Amino acid sequence: MNDINKITTGITSKSNNNITHQQITRVKSSIEYHIYHDGIIKYKLIDETGNGTDKTEYSLKNARSKAKYIYHDSSNNPYEIGTYDIVVTKDTYADDRYKDKLGGDMIYLINISDNISSYLNGNVRFTLSINTVRPYASDIATASLLGAMLNTGYTDFNYNGGSDSCGVSPAPSSSHKNGMNLDMRYLRKDESGNGIHLNLNSESGDPCGWKGLDVERQNRFIEELNRFGWGSILGWKYWDSNNSPNTSATWNEWSAAWKNEHPNETESPILKNIKHAANHQHHIHLQGYNPTLELLTD
Repeated sequence: MNDINKITTGITSKSNNNITHQQITRVKSSIEYHIYHDGIIKYKLIDETGNGTDKTEYSLKNARSKAKYIYHDSSNNPYEIGTYDIVVTKDTYADDRYKDKLGGDMIYLINISDNISSYLNGNVRFTLSINTVRPYASDIATASLLGAMLNTGYTDFNYNGGSDSCGVSPAPSSSHKNGMNLDMRYLRKDESGNGIHLNLNSESGDPCGWKGLDVERQNRFIEELNRFGWGSILGWKYWDSNNSPNTSATWNEWSAAWKNEHPNETESPILKNIKHAANHQHHIHLQGYNPTLELLTD
């Protein structure tokens, strides 16, 4: 732990050799993340050291060891989702995009697979299945993911991973640094949570193809992910002949029939606000993370 997280609480005695003895206390803190439906995440630093001395905001950010997540719906009703241990690790990347968003010296991670699976309280809900061996997300990105899932309320999310417990992006992936870039499986019409490969044309099966994609729900989820800080979403443009020649011809036939059935619609339903990327036919990749954060001081 960094020296900033140690405080000298006072002289206790002097020995015969005139050596000053001091009690060294390590700062300990937790953090509350208040997740608002409009995409704002407010955080409160809580001193848990227990010695009654004042701590700096900086030292409390560095010493955070637990995170509590509280979701606020559109009527500002609070829902306590859970409290989870934070895994603290060194930052191994010389890239400001992947530094701790609160300005801490280390990287602060949550093990999604060990902690987050579902929540249900009235109409506020989500269910998340795990499909990864790199389950860690930053504690702040965890707040954003919870916000996006709770704003939609879907019960068939699949988490395809972030970083490992050291904040590293394991091979063959190289972009999942410090738990900020995350992967999520596409959402299906049948809400089964099963696999989906957008370079296939089928409507059923495991995996199904693009015909089984729930475009409306997927677009809403992408909108919420944007709201909570991910500025760029990578995916697969199955309708584009340059990017997906195996599916574009079938999609063109389907789109023509769809337009005949929906004469008042100006465009066929496709995924919005995504960038095409190779090998992303089975998941979206969340990147460009820059959440809206506010410190709560009372």
